[in-house]
Amino acid sequence: MIEVLVAMAVMALGILAVAGAQANGLRASHGAHYRAQASFIAQDMIERMRGNPGQARNYAIDFGDAVPTGTTIAHRDRAQWRELVALLPAGAGAVEVDELSDLVRVTVRWDNSRSGGAEDEAFTLTSRIWGN
Repeated sequence: MIEVLVAMAVMALGILAVAGAQANGLRASHGAHYRAQASFIAQDMIERMRGNPGQARNYAIDFGDAVPTGTTIAHRDRAQWRELVALLPAGAGAVEVDELSDLVRVTVRWDNSRSGGAEDEAFTLTSRIWGN
């Protein structure tokens, strides 16, 4: 009888360990999903700017800026992009345009604390739009 109880206790501990490992793996997978989404969102803005090269310098937007309104392609692109960023938990995005170096820096931030990461996780993509 004691042998059965010991075997059941060992088995229960093994099942708890497997469940804990499963939960940790799920959290890590969730964090990786957010990072992949952030990279796709950042690349989306770069492609929008490449599709509208004459107005690419007008795509700059800061984290605290309101959602753009207007009828130009750049206004609509920025508004749609902000909607994509908002799909991430506490998502925020910014686009910096450096006309001197012809570089664009797109940063996407989100809250990754539920996945075991930082509260203010960020992904930054830097690209040259004009090809000079």
